Amino acid sequence: MKSSPLGFFIGFFVKQRPWWLLAGVLTLLFSWLSSLMLLGVSGWFISAAGIAGAAVVVGSAITFNFFYPAGTVRFAAMARTATRYLDRLVSHEATFRLLADLRVWLFKRMLFQPLQHLGKLRQGDLLNRLTSDIDALDNLYLRVIAPLIAAALLAAILVVVSQWLMPPLLWPGLGLMLAAGILLPLWTQKKAQGDANKLPEFTSQIRINVLDGVQGLAELKSFNRLDDQLKKIQTSDQQRNRLVLKQVKLEGFAAFIASGLTGIALCSLLWFGVDYLADLSKISAEIATSSFDGPKLVAAVFILMGLSEAILPLAPAFRQLVETTQSAKRLLQIKTDTQQSSKNTLDINLDRPPLIALENIQLSLQETQVLSDFNGEIQPGEKVLLSGASGCGKSSLAKLLVSELDADSGNILLNHRSLNDYSEQSRNQLMGYLPQQTQLLSDTVANNLRLAAHGKTITDDQLWNALQLVGLKETILNMPEKLDSWLGESGVNLSGGQARRLALAVLLVADFQVLLLDEPFEGLDDQIAQQISEHLMAMNKTIILISHRQVDRDLPATIWGF
Repeated sequence: MKSSPLGFFIGFFVKQRPWWLLAGVLTLLFSWLSSLMLLGVSGWFISAAGIAGAAVVVGSAITFNFFYPAGTVRFAAMARTATRYLDRLVSHEATFRLLADLRVWLFKRMLFQPLQHLGKLRQGDLLNRLTSDIDALDNLYLRVIAPLIAAALLAAILVVVSQWLMPPLLWPGLGLMLAAGILLPLWTQKKAQGDANKLPEFTSQIRINVLDGVQGLAELKSFNRLDDQLKKIQTSDQQRNRLVLKQVKLEGFAAFIASGLTGIALCSLLWFGVDYLADLSKISAEIATSSFDGPKLVAAVFILMGLSEAILPLAPAFRQLVETTQSAKRLLQIKTDTQQSSKNTLDINLDRPPLIALENIQLSLQETQVLSDFNGEIQPGEKVLLSGASGCGKSSLAKLLVSELDADSGNILLNHRSLNDYSEQSRNQLMGYLPQQTQLLSDTVANNLRLAAHGKTITDDQLWNALQLVGLKETILNMPEKLDSWLGESGVNLSGGQARRLALAVLLVADFQVLLLDEPFEGLDDQIAQQISEHLMAMNKTIILISHRQVDRDLPATIWGF
């Protein structure tokens, strides 16, 4: 049976950090108990001391032990301080650990996500899921799970204490916990459903609009459309702010109702408590015999007032639970293909290039036919040039080979077996893909070069050899830190052509048996492009080269025209 999104993450929390969760609940419970002890004993102590003085007025002297209650008050005060500190320390540590676990979990799901599915998500949306949606889940443990469990334990303790201290405390106390701790939060959650469901969407839309504006700032300025983009951001922000204001008003109203329920509970306690104290006309006699239970009633009133600390935060937490639920649903929308991947257990020989065959490939993108009944065969070590006009399907064919796209029909075979029969790890170690858009990390030259090495030990000599092949060795040698030089965001410290060649060197270091290179010579001068192409043609690897340059048709490669 499929669990709810919140049920899934509750199970995830329990599985990942059970002892931290338990410690957080217990420290929260102890902090509440110490507060109630401090309030109850203080109320009893003050009123009992007053009654002891009143005994003298009515002509009677009673024995009153000052030291025990005074010591208990000091102990409760210190315990309250210590347990509150421990509660904050433990519960927040547990929350931070859970958030870290969640981000690792989500990133792994993204890694296993089929690239054709992941590519449909906007960068702002992915960023929102890694940040805001994950952060929203801290409400689940910190403000819902832990307080609810601790409140349930507190209710059980209240039953025992009320029987010993003041039986009339039981029903007002439990009634308050039921009304303000369960019914009111559920009502608040229901009222918040409509608007709170939209909050994560508006937050995500704001991030998307801001990132689109930053990334396309030059184009927006060039076409004088910057004001339009700013209006989109402002509109999304205003819509979100209106929803937030409504939610804040709802929280305020819920707090007002909770305060009213607390007042009703206190009045009920006083009503039943005074009646419980027996006939008021006998109070003087009871004082004289030290049997008057008035201080216990004061202690019960203080304890009931202290229950609001545990109960009042639940209504706002359940209001936020609506947003948390939506964030949980959005996170689970990133589905993995692990079930299918677990069936693909075949490993391919990584020591030599395979035979590649394409049979009756059909591919449509956005209702446009890109490839129709495409057939072809690439021998091990063969060099193939995909040539044709822009948009004819060359890059799409390369993406099919590296599983970034799925064909509508047809088969891709490696050594006479379907591409999908092989494990994802095996395919990733076999084929290296250089897309049209250069991708470099904000890291050192060496770390970028080792990026695709799949855990292999790569020496500096191998890095220099790869740089030599792409004509970058002298450039890197002239940098202050050489291989340890920092490239900056997306390789900003390199020119476009240098970044392109470094991205190609990353594939050469990894020693893939099949290289799919989409416009590898874009931005390079003819001499450097010629040198690199000669090196590539001399390699004992399968090279699939995508190029629109006419000069590349003279390379010693099989030409596939599109």
